[in-house]
Amino acid sequence: MLRTCILTACLAAPALAQTTLHVDDNGSLPGQFSTIGAALAVAGPGDRIVVQDGTYPGFTLSRGVTILAQGQPRIVGTVAINAVPSGELVVLSGFALEFSGQQLALTNCSGTVWIDDCDVTGSPPFGAGSRLFDVSNSSDVRLQRCVVRPFTSSLTAHVGLQITNSRVELSDCDIKGGNGANSGVSPRRGAIGISCSQQSRVHLARTTVEGGKGGNGSHIMTVNGASGGDALVALSGSSLIVAGDDTDLIRGGSAGTPDEYFGPAIFPGAGARGDASSSLRHSGVPIIDGEDNLNIIQFGVVTAPAVPDPTLELVGATTVGAPILFVLHGPAALNGRLQQGKSTRVLPDSLSFLEQLNDRFRLHGLGPIGASGDALFPFTVPANVQPGWLRTFQGLTIEPLTGDTGERTNSVLVLAR
Repeated sequence: MLRTCILTACLAAPALAQTTLHVDDNGSLPGQFSTIGAALAVAGPGDRIVVQDGTYPGFTLSRGVTILAQGQPRIVGTVAINAVPSGELVVLSGFALEFSGQQLALTNCSGTVWIDDCDVTGSPPFGAGSRLFDVSNSSDVRLQRCVVRPFTSSLTAHVGLQITNSRVELSDCDIKGGNGANSGVSPRRGAIGISCSQQSRVHLARTTVEGGKGGNGSHIMTVNGASGGDALVALSGSSLIVAGDDTDLIRGGSAGTPDEYFGPAIFPGAGARGDASSSLRHSGVPIIDGEDNLNIIQFGVVTAPAVPDPTLELVGATTVGAPILFVLHGPAALNGRLQQGKSTRVLPDSLSFLEQLNDRFRLHGLGPIGASGDALFPFTVPANVQPGWLRTFQGLTIEPLTGDTGERTNSVLVLAR
């Protein structure tokens, strides 16, 4: 059963005194650490670790710490975020995670884990279920502006993101399943982009997901290509919420070539495939197979709301003192509002299909959403804060005549860099 944090308020702990630790792989200055793991060994909940450009081994993290990149440092070993307690917040921001037989794994986290502006590429360890990014048994995981791209494998193609018994939100991300390898004897099927199981709840906002391309066969050996991978799969009571517009795309992988000989039939990957116990709510985003046909298969319940769900977009780099822009995308003429919070939570409040995702301390009125479908809110990251300062934002729409809450958006993290 998905953790009860989804059903009740999950408030972050009161603010603690924060220590900022510095990491540089050359360790040249007094007080600096040369690895992230060494800094984590002395960091406590609420502390910040600022990491300079360089190349670093992986690490294991089990407490609420912010790990913030300056530039885009490389991490080349497994990153394991395990058993983060309820009320604590982990942030990993600005890294290139480049794996060869490693993976990014989030397991048994009751607190919130936010992965921001990270590129995840490479191949997972043998025997790890062939998934590059694995989330399991975790209550509140949020991905923002992340890219997940597995390498092509000569064995089973790698799933981009596997989600098991967890609540995960993706905002402005690009996720892809691995391509199948080419072979004259046994071309491999493309992998799934995002696979969800065991009552997971997954919200995709302004996010592109693709299945992997099927491997090519061989005319010389009269072997067909392989099928493409599905973009989204939801099983065993999982629910998917997909929102955005036609600049986003959910697309199955294309089949390999040729398809001219006797043998197993090959197919393009599905846009979204479920089972009878799973559900899909979608608005605005094309969901297509590997041949660009609209394609949603086998879900128990499919809902396309008459009023499309709104989304929230962050434009600009969140450096200290920088101007940024929030864009609330939604139906014209509805009123837009923006909630600003200092901490995270997941609170279904019966007013909206989507949860309230921050502990609001300020509400910004945006007025009516324009004919273009956008309402804008300029914001400046304060000039007098330290790197690691953060705020969370979530938009919502309001019916202008009744004042009733329409729908909420995804959350957005502003993390000073």
